[in-house]
Amino acid sequence: MAKITTDVTYSELVTLIQTNGLNQGLNYLITDFKTIHYLIDGNNADVVLEGGTGDTAVHSGDTEPLLVSAISVSGISTIAYSENYPNDIIHYDWNPDNWLSDIGFSGGDEEVVTGFTGVINYREDTKNNNIFGYDFRNVMNRRWVLNQTDYPIWTGTTTYSFGDNVQVSGDGAYVSIADSNTDNAVSATTYWAKIIDYTTTEYWCLNSDDAQDINDYDDSLTFVSTDGAYDDCVFQNSFFVGRNDDDNSSTGSILPNNIIILHDDGLPTVFNNNVGGYFQCNTIDGSYFMENTIRNWFNSNIINFSFQENVIDSSFNNNTIGGDVQRNSFGYGFNSNVIGNTFTDNIIGKNSNGNIFGYNNNNNLVGNDFQTNMIYTNAQKNVIGNDFKNNVIPDSFQDNMIGNKFVGNDAIGDNFTNNSIGNDFQSVEVGTGFTNNTIANGFKSSLTIDDFHNNTIKDDVVGINFTSMAHAYEDYNCEILKASNNNYKITYLDTNDVFTVENLAGMK
Repeated sequence: MAKITTDVTYSELVTLIQTNGLNQGLNYLITDFKTIHYLIDGNNADVVLEGGTGDTAVHSGDTEPLLVSAISVSGISTIAYSENYPNDIIHYDWNPDNWLSDIGFSGGDEEVVTGFTGVINYREDTKNNNIFGYDFRNVMNRRWVLNQTDYPIWTGTTTYSFGDNVQVSGDGAYVSIADSNTDNAVSATTYWAKIIDYTTTEYWCLNSDDAQDINDYDDSLTFVSTDGAYDDCVFQNSFFVGRNDDDNSSTGSILPNNIIILHDDGLPTVFNNNVGGYFQCNTIDGSYFMENTIRNWFNSNIINFSFQENVIDSSFNNNTIGGDVQRNSFGYGFNSNVIGNTFTDNIIGKNSNGNIFGYNNNNNLVGNDFQTNMIYTNAQKNVIGNDFKNNVIPDSFQDNMIGNKFVGNDAIGDNFTNNSIGNDFQSVEVGTGFTNNTIANGFKSSLTIDDFHNNTIKDDVVGINFTSMAHAYEDYNCEILKASNNNYKITYLDTNDVFTVENLAGMK
């Protein structure tokens, strides 16, 4: 015999629970349930204030009657059923006390949002095999247009430096990958890398402080459909952000401030991901964000297409990622990065932050403390130790074996390749073509010019100007070593195969 069902409002259900008035085994249909929550601002995961200083912004979803079952005179099952979506599996929590510390439902106050009728903290669409730790069908997110201070409008008369951001209305945002970048159109890929695509929407800004106009915004659901509907485009995702996830904090129950834009190109565009932890403030543009397992602290990211087949560990945050970022395994603390196209097959260690990557950065193995670096085109196939930070890496930085403490090198020329470098390579200025060198520990505050190659340095070097060392720039092997009197010598075989030792005048 079917269970008897009684229609109740949320308020009536709460009264029955609190007065032991439920009939065990009876079904109750909550006729006025709807997801009501505060909109979340990317600024410190705070609530959105209208106009920046006004009332808190609240969103009310569609009314969705939920059927729950009484398991005692004062308790209901956490499993609920939706009249609107009968194929969904839903976990429902009626108790407002459980949400007083959750920014999405309390706004940081000691009471829940006005109109609260409970929370869906797990929703599984069994038709498309999508699982979320919040009510992804109704939660809304707010985005703005990027300001023109951090992303000024590109002009041909402005000279841009390496790492400068610009934007082109209706097109996108770009980062300069060259110094002295003047009168080069953003379409010139040797000078610019596209990091945000505006062709679908210009509402990418996740922080109200960075908005061009705080009153010009777009509120959207988790999935924004452009060419195709949700049912046609979204399959096999698990963006689990509910508090049942062991990796979540009490303020991480909904997926705030995200826009995931779909394109109906005949293929699944957001596919087979399992995203845990604090997945916040992300913008994902459709095609081929798929087969990723992402854990803690994955937040404040803008991802444009082809971010796929990655396993990302803790603290991957504040990133802007371009296309073709795939098959990566990131360690702890890989954050605050701007990553260009084709960043592939990398293993990044702990405490990796503040980096800018350009095109074709692949096959790298990096240790701990990889931070505050700017890396562009063709940086690949390097093995790098700990404390790789505060460097500016040019074109063709590849096939190097680098020890610990590669730090503060912001004047490295192109074609830094095939070198074996020990620890403490710091504050060094080198020209182009620094290749095939073997450097011992302790190469600091020194200078070489173009084509320093085929050299072996066997001792500590501090504050040395190598520009007058003519033999070190020729196409034969040299050794540079320190004599017992602390003067530096250079050794090589001359044209008569005589082993020659010369003083390095003016050097110590």
